[in-house]
Amino acid sequence: MMIMRYKKKTAVIGDTRVVESFLFIPKCIDNEWRWLEFARWREKAFRWFSGYQPLSTYGETSDFRWGAIEWL
Repeated sequence: MMIMRYKKKTAVIGDTRVVESFLFIPKCIDNEWRWLEFARWREKAFRWFSGYQPLSTYGETSDFRWGAIEWL
């Protein structure tokens, strides 16, 4: 029997994280392109949908996207 699980992602709008990955596909941040190399960049959580959205008691939301803001 196969069981599928889904963990709902949450973040507070304005949270940041650092991502490190090998870039097979070109990525552009602030008009600087990088490709075919290991790179690190900072991402920030921003609201994806501008309509009504209930927040949890900690300000977490499930309707957000991570947007790259700078190369590290």
